[in-house]
Amino acid sequence: MGMVDGWDGANHLTWGRLVERVEEFLRHRWTRQTLEANPDIKAAYLRHRDRELAGRPAPNPKDPIEVVHKRQVDALNAEIAALKRTLAAYEERFVRYEYNAYRAGLSSEALGMEITKPDRGRTDGG
Repeated sequence: MGMVDGWDGANHLTWGRLVERVEEFLRHRWTRQTLEANPDIKAAYLRHRDRELAGRPAPNPKDPIEVVHKRQVDALNAEIAALKRTLAAYEERFVRYEYNAYRAGLSSEALGMEITKPDRGRTDGG
Protein backbone atom coordinates (compact mmCIF):
# COMPACT_ATOMS: atom_id res chain seq x y z
CA MET A 1 0.00 0.00 0.00
CA GLY A 2 2.00 2.87 -1.37
CA MET A 3 0.05 5.56 0.46
CA VAL A 4 0.96 4.11 3.86
CA ASP A 5 4.49 3.01 2.98
CA GLY A 6 5.26 6.44 1.53
CA TRP A 7 3.83 8.33 4.52
CA ASP A 8 5.90 11.44 5.23
CA GLY A 9 7.60 11.63 8.60
CA ALA A 10 6.30 15.14 9.37
CA ASN A 11 2.89 13.81 10.42
CA HIS A 12 2.75 10.76 12.65
CA LEU A 13 0.61 8.08 10.98
CA THR A 14 -2.73 7.51 12.70
CA TRP A 15 -5.90 5.82 11.50
CA GLY A 16 -7.64 9.21 11.53
CA ARG A 17 -5.00 10.80 9.31
CA LEU A 18 -5.08 7.79 7.02
CA VAL A 19 -8.87 8.08 6.68
CA GLU A 20 -8.46 11.77 5.75
CA ARG A 21 -5.70 11.05 3.21
CA VAL A 22 -7.73 8.26 1.58
CA GLU A 23 -10.73 10.59 1.37
CA GLU A 24 -8.62 13.29 -0.30
CA PHE A 25 -7.20 10.81 -2.79
CA LEU A 26 -10.33 8.77 -3.63
CA ARG A 27 -12.99 11.40 -2.87
CA HIS A 28 -14.88 8.93 -0.70
CA ARG A 29 -14.77 8.60 3.09
CA TRP A 30 -14.39 5.20 4.66
CA THR A 31 -14.30 4.57 8.39
CA ARG A 32 -11.19 3.45 10.21
CA GLN A 33 -12.86 0.09 10.78
CA THR A 34 -13.47 -0.37 7.05
CA LEU A 35 -9.86 0.45 6.18
CA GLU A 36 -8.58 -1.77 8.97
CA ALA A 37 -10.75 -4.65 7.73
CA ASN A 38 -8.74 -4.68 4.47
CA PRO A 39 -5.79 -7.03 5.15
CA ASP A 40 -3.41 -5.19 2.79
CA ILE A 41 -4.11 -1.78 4.34
CA LYS A 42 -3.87 -3.13 7.87
CA ALA A 43 -0.57 -4.91 7.14
CA ALA A 44 0.91 -1.74 5.59
CA TYR A 45 -0.29 0.33 8.55
CA LEU A 46 1.22 -2.11 11.08
CA ARG A 47 4.53 -2.26 9.17
CA HIS A 48 4.75 1.53 9.13
CA ARG A 49 3.78 1.79 12.80
CA ASP A 50 6.40 -0.79 13.76
CA ARG A 51 9.08 1.15 11.86
CA GLU A 52 8.03 4.38 13.59
CA LEU A 53 8.02 2.75 17.01
CA ALA A 54 11.46 1.27 16.44
CA GLY A 55 12.72 4.70 15.41
CA ARG A 56 14.17 3.31 12.21
CA PRO A 57 13.54 4.95 8.88
CA ALA A 58 11.90 2.93 6.14
CA PRO A 59 14.41 0.76 4.31
CA ASN A 60 15.88 2.56 1.31
CA PRO A 61 17.72 0.18 -0.99
CA LYS A 62 20.83 1.64 -2.60
CA ASP A 63 21.16 -0.84 -5.45
CA PRO A 64 19.28 0.46 -8.54
CA ILE A 65 18.13 -3.05 -9.40
CA GLU A 66 16.57 -3.39 -5.95
CA VAL A 67 14.80 -0.04 -6.42
CA VAL A 68 13.38 -1.17 -9.78
CA HIS A 69 12.32 -4.53 -8.36
CA LYS A 70 10.66 -2.87 -5.38
CA ARG A 71 8.71 -0.56 -7.70
CA GLN A 72 7.65 -3.52 -9.83
CA VAL A 73 6.53 -5.50 -6.78
CA ASP A 74 4.62 -2.49 -5.42
CA ALA A 75 2.93 -1.96 -8.80
CA LEU A 76 2.01 -5.64 -9.06
CA ASN A 77 0.65 -5.67 -5.51
CA ALA A 78 -1.48 -2.62 -6.28
CA GLU A 79 -2.74 -4.29 -9.46
CA ILE A 80 -3.57 -7.48 -7.55
CA ALA A 81 -5.52 -5.50 -4.95
CA ALA A 82 -7.44 -3.66 -7.70
CA LEU A 83 -8.22 -6.94 -9.47
CA LYS A 84 -9.44 -8.47 -6.21
CA ARG A 85 -11.80 -5.51 -5.73
CA THR A 86 -13.03 -5.89 -9.32
CA LEU A 87 -13.59 -9.62 -8.86
CA ALA A 88 -15.51 -9.02 -5.64
CA ALA A 89 -17.73 -6.49 -7.44
CA TYR A 90 -18.41 -8.99 -10.25
CA GLU A 91 -19.20 -11.72 -7.73
CA GLU A 92 -21.62 -9.41 -5.95
CA ARG A 93 -23.28 -8.50 -9.27
CA PHE A 94 -23.57 -12.18 -10.24
CA VAL A 95 -25.27 -13.07 -6.95
CA ARG A 96 -27.69 -10.16 -7.45
CA TYR A 97 -28.47 -11.25 -11.03
CA GLU A 98 -28.89 -14.85 -10.00
CA TYR A 99 -31.28 -13.90 -7.20
CA ASN A 100 -33.32 -11.61 -9.46
CA ALA A 101 -33.54 -14.32 -12.13
CA TYR A 102 -34.75 -16.77 -9.50
CA ARG A 103 -37.41 -14.27 -8.37
CA ALA A 104 -38.48 -13.84 -12.00
CA GLY A 105 -38.98 -17.60 -12.31
CA LEU A 106 -35.99 -18.43 -14.49
CA SER A 107 -34.39 -21.81 -13.81
CA SER A 108 -30.67 -22.46 -13.57
CA GLU A 109 -30.98 -24.55 -16.74
CA ALA A 110 -32.53 -21.64 -18.65
CA LEU A 111 -29.80 -19.29 -17.46
CA GLY A 112 -27.06 -21.76 -18.38
CA MET A 113 -28.20 -22.42 -21.97
CA GLU A 114 -25.63 -21.99 -24.73
CA ILE A 115 -25.85 -18.86 -26.82
CA THR A 116 -26.78 -19.80 -30.36
CA LYS A 117 -24.62 -18.33 -33.07
CA PRO A 118 -26.46 -16.41 -35.77
CA ASP A 119 -26.61 -18.06 -39.18
CA ARG A 120 -24.50 -15.87 -41.40
CA GLY A 121 -24.78 -18.11 -44.44
CA ARG A 122 -25.48 -16.73 -47.88
CA THR A 123 -29.02 -16.54 -49.06
CA ASP A 124 -30.18 -18.05 -52.31
CA GLY A 125 -30.85 -15.15 -54.51
CA GLY A 126 -29.86 -14.27 -57.78
